[in-house]
Amino acid sequence: MKYLKTLFLLSVISLLLGNKSYQHIKVKYPIEQLPCKLCYFDKSLWQVLRQNFKLKQADDDPVVKEYIRNYQANKHCFYTTIERSQMYMHYILAAVLQNDMPAELALLPYVESNNDPFAHSKAGASGLWQMMPSVASTLKLHIDYWKDDRRDILLSTEAALTHLKSLHRGFSGNWEYAISAYNAGQTRVKRAIRQEPQPKKHIWHYSLAQETKQYLPKLLALQAIIANPEKYGFTLPEMKNTPYFSTISLKRNYAFSQIEEICKINPATLRSLNPGWRRQATHGEQNITLLLPYETASRCNAKLNQRNPLQTKNWQHHKVKRGDNLSTLAKKYNTSTENIRSLNGLKGDSIRINQELIIPKNIKTYIPISHLSSKEAIISGDKRPGPVQIIHYVKKTDTLESISKEYRISQEKISAWNHITRVNPITENQRLVLWTRQKQEVYTVKPGDSLYRIAKSHNTTVEKIKSINHLEKDTLKINQKLKLQNYD
Repeated sequence: MKYLKTLFLLSVISLLLGNKSYQHIKVKYPIEQLPCKLCYFDKSLWQVLRQNFKLKQADDDPVVKEYIRNYQANKHCFYTTIERSQMYMHYILAAVLQNDMPAELALLPYVESNNDPFAHSKAGASGLWQMMPSVASTLKLHIDYWKDDRRDILLSTEAALTHLKSLHRGFSGNWEYAISAYNAGQTRVKRAIRQEPQPKKHIWHYSLAQETKQYLPKLLALQAIIANPEKYGFTLPEMKNTPYFSTISLKRNYAFSQIEEICKINPATLRSLNPGWRRQATHGEQNITLLLPYETASRCNAKLNQRNPLQTKNWQHHKVKRGDNLSTLAKKYNTSTENIRSLNGLKGDSIRINQELIIPKNIKTYIPISHLSSKEAIISGDKRPGPVQIIHYVKKTDTLESISKEYRISQEKISAWNHITRVNPITENQRLVLWTRQKQEVYTVKPGDSLYRIAKSHNTTVEKIKSINHLEKDTLKINQKLKLQNYD
């Protein structure tokens, strides 16, 4: 499986003792701050990759040979996946080289996700680097209604390389072991090595899950092909050694359709560069990072960050005034209350004075997340499989032990996900992120139901139901669908 199930043996002990088990890296990406190995723009990106390969070649190994033949037999898939990487490869390679890591690590998203930031496994891993939610929380990646940082190109790459560096240290500088542990977990790889009486030549010769045995050979097969494409019958497409995207910082929120209209950007390109966003619009107070094609970023930035909110034919930024409500705003701008709710993430009809809303003018029909209906569910990720997130707000009487017992989740995991240490204990009203594989039940509200009555009859609490369903109030509607949690 393309994720880490077990992260919590050595790293969690370090966290509980107050140590920094992860030394988070930061990547500087403007052209003037690129690593010198990437500054020679006359070279292709393939040349830069080859010149910085550091892993020991194993193209004579039978298992690696098998995967070379596999790539040869599926050239269409190979070229499609390489083409998909064009947007991200320059940035990922820059991040790898800045941290003095083997250039082969820039190819891991090929093995993990086929270079698809929207990829999602049955177990719940997501993004280019296929991280599980629990690992993401440990690495300080945020997942909520609006955004999934595991799919964010910048944040997920920095987190993945941070984790790989930690694994590299944990295996005393052995990259073979560290890369395999990225797939299987540090504990499993160490146990497999410890159980063998004699060291073996390669990690895939140890007693590990079949997927882990295949993991590094797939990467080394890619290394062999890129190092010598002619030998294996490949002609690599052009890969320029120039940035594909640049970042801008938004000072207010925009709908993605609005950005497309203002900046004349292809919708698929905009979404592929900003896959972390799960809704029709950005969300936040200020300084929202957006990735745009390099050649259009500066022009688009100037338009989006004009002093006055940019109004266009189909879009309006509206600051709520006294007396405003969704119905009057929908009538004023000839739109629907459903569109206003959806674009602004409103759970009900309440709005507050001075709140800034994005309003689609003269659009009464439903505004989709994507122009391609097949992409809508993928982008939102609302019904994707995997662990369920629970938000727990610490009460005055709570202890780590009591929370652990309430949710049947170990204290070590809760501590790792929320970076709780002896010097950084839990505090009242603190927001804790918990991940669980509880069975989920959907309940349809009946006449006379209340949250209290539903919670009592299903052995849960009002607070949990409100958290799972993102409810701000206690009011319910007949036939409303509520997600409930039952322990296994």
